[in-house]
Amino acid sequence: MKQIRLWVILLVGLMLIAAGVQGQEEGEGRARFEPPSGQVLFIIGQDLGAIGGLADYSEGYTDAVSQVAGGVTTYTGITDLGGLKTIANWGSGDVSAQLIVDAPIYENSALAIGLWLGGENLAAIAEGQYDAQIDELGVWIAEQDRPVYVRIGYEFDGPWNAHEPELYVQVFQRIVDRFNTLGVPNYATVWQSATAGYTYENYDWLAWYPGDEYVDWFGLSYFEPEIDTLNAFLNLAREHSKPVMVAESTPRGYNTASMPADEVWEAWYAPFFTFIHDNLDVIKAVAYINVNWDEQPMWRNQGWGDTRVQNSEELLALWETEMSDTIWLHASPELFELLGYTPMESEETAQGAFYTGVYPNILAEWGLSEEEINARIDAVWQQLFYGDDENERVYYPVDGDMAYVLDVNNGDVRTEGLSYGMMIAVQLDKKEEFDRIWHWAKTYLYHEDGDYAGYFAWHARPDGLTLDDNPAPDGEIWFATALYFAAARWGNGEGILNYEAEAEQLLHDMLREREQRTWVTPMFDLEHHMVVFVPSFGSLSSFTDPSYHTPHYYELWARWADENNDFWSQAAQTSREFWKITAHPETGLMPNYAEFTGEPYPMNGYGEYFYADAWRNAMNVAMDYVWFAADDWAIEQSNRWLNFFAELGIGRYNSKFEIDGTPVAPQHRATGIIAMNATAALAATDPVKWEFVEEFWNTPIPTGQYRYYDGLLYMLALLQLSGNYQIYTPNS
Repeated sequence: MKQIRLWVILLVGLMLIAAGVQGQEEGEGRARFEPPSGQVLFIIGQDLGAIGGLADYSEGYTDAVSQVAGGVTTYTGITDLGGLKTIANWGSGDVSAQLIVDAPIYENSALAIGLWLGGENLAAIAEGQYDAQIDELGVWIAEQDRPVYVRIGYEFDGPWNAHEPELYVQVFQRIVDRFNTLGVPNYATVWQSATAGYTYENYDWLAWYPGDEYVDWFGLSYFEPEIDTLNAFLNLAREHSKPVMVAESTPRGYNTASMPADEVWEAWYAPFFTFIHDNLDVIKAVAYINVNWDEQPMWRNQGWGDTRVQNSEELLALWETEMSDTIWLHASPELFELLGYTPMESEETAQGAFYTGVYPNILAEWGLSEEEINARIDAVWQQLFYGDDENERVYYPVDGDMAYVLDVNNGDVRTEGLSYGMMIAVQLDKKEEFDRIWHWAKTYLYHEDGDYAGYFAWHARPDGLTLDDNPAPDGEIWFATALYFAAARWGNGEGILNYEAEAEQLLHDMLREREQRTWVTPMFDLEHHMVVFVPSFGSLSSFTDPSYHTPHYYELWARWADENNDFWSQAAQTSREFWKITAHPETGLMPNYAEFTGEPYPMNGYGEYFYADAWRNAMNVAMDYVWFAADDWAIEQSNRWLNFFAELGIGRYNSKFEIDGTPVAPQHRATGIIAMNATAALAATDPVKWEFVEEFWNTPIPTGQYRYYDGLLYMLALLQLSGNYQIYTPNS
């Protein structure tokens, strides 16, 4: 199933390309994917027939010339993404970006996408009605191992587009923000004017300008050149230190099939190339449209002509002579490097759901129908949240608009269970239950002031009486992530229902140095980039709980948070390395508590053992891999973990061990570990994983004394195994 949170995905400004995809080298003083000084990227367009080089389109530019263009132009529209993954035709030739990137002949060519907006759509796009399409486009771009230039709302000032400037700016910025949130590593924006000598409603160009931080390139059109207009636009680009792409160019009104080659060359081509050569300080890319305009319904009878350079041998020879000049960059194995782009190192790069929008449905792969899966999800939800008070439910509404999640066995309410309940609710689009739980947590557990200000007491009685002021960091970690997802699913409200603001405040407080405090520390050790067991001065903050490590959440924070993004990115990488030194090399088991160096931390006959806390490590390792696929170690670890339990016997293994696999009393069967073992199947490749999936599916929904922890883990596993545990990206 897909949740496009989306678009594009990835990057707090380009910095987090975890898989080896990089943008322009720092310190070179060049824009994104700008060629070296004195060189110009040549791009050909604009429909498949005009471009050629393909099995079904073999009479185009590429079929006639000696060098494959360094870039290829294509088009799509934001409302339906026609022509992106499929073939579209709007009366101007077949278009398909997917066909181009799939063609071996263009494997060393960049892509230039004209992204149509339409003035009538701007308000809806600005309001977020097309966020799914923006995200889908961003994800698609991120999957292409090449530079992609995106001409957002090309010819922004053309009266035919009717772009109201204020709305256009909002849309341009929204698209860029969503791409960056998704972490799209390989795109550059092009702000393209029609440079026609007039503009929509006579606005000045800068009325449409989104800002230097949003624009990588300026772009212009060169048809029937208005030289004064073109020069003015080039000077504006110089003022903003932006390279220029001649994004559309063609000798409009000429017919290269019927006119003598020397005449048409002197009339249009020679002045055009002189214009390029005279402005090499700023013109860094040129896109030529090589098409018989007069045979296309959209352009017929409008005087565009036929501008194919292969129409005569003489014209083609003149063209080839110009294209052989060393200023021009054509397709080559070295092109992307010259543009400052580093290709992905392997096919495994950036294959997590965060990048692709695809969430594996292990239960369906095992053979269950969607009806069976959805029925089980609904049954678990109904039982845990609305079942029998004494034997089934863990969710209890109180005081009108609040509710708590009860640890039935211990008779208390914990941030662990509250945050799990909120995460389950947001994944299932249950806003009322989410808000009730959050209201209870903020009312009874949140410290407004004092030493613990900004933290939550980790547990209290059902009547709200706090039992311990100390926080448990896993609660805050899950709270913050669930709040971000809530902002994406339902939008932000007021007060504590401004979900995104609440998440931001939690992240801020997690890392805040506590001035004039006697014992409270940040929740993360700032030196080691690791979550601590309890944020207090002394021994409790000197070690960690491996199951608190959730790098897949930190990765999201690194992209979404208003501050400390580098810290969260490093924390994600640190947690992945920490797991490697903490997991036993043969069993894969991890202890409940561990030193920052990975050794088990003995505490109260619990910390050094693999038990209830540590069960969750299977889930966290697997989900980190599902979402980000950052390290194939997760596959090895999940296989190792499952093989250990398989050797004990499916249906017979118990729940408490030393990490080398030695059983520790008391031993008992627990639904929680059955659920967590099943989640390891998300990353595992060993066929034994299906035995654990079967064991999970055949295990009854927990009831009775231990239904709190077992039941919540059961529901989390069910959502994850069915592809229903997804990322929802806030609009901001």
